[in-house]
Amino acid sequence: MTETLELIFHDVANKQCKFTINNVLQDVSEAVARDAMQKLLSLDILRPSNNVPTKVGSAQIVSKTTRNIFTDK
Repeated sequence: MTETLELIFHDVANKQCKFTINNVLQDVSEAVARDAMQKLLSLDILRPSNNVPTKVGSAQIVSKTTRNIFTDK
């Protein structure tokens, strides 16, 4: 199972900006996630192509399991 951390911000138009971090530790608390997201905003380094994040939205850990049905040899 693979787990990723999704950090969701909002821009001035209240549209979502999502950043994904691979191989995240399972014990990320709300306080740690909020603090990290606020620091990223204060550094003003997040510059996606379509919108600039201006406020913290939410954070979530997404688990993904992949099962191979067959493999080409």
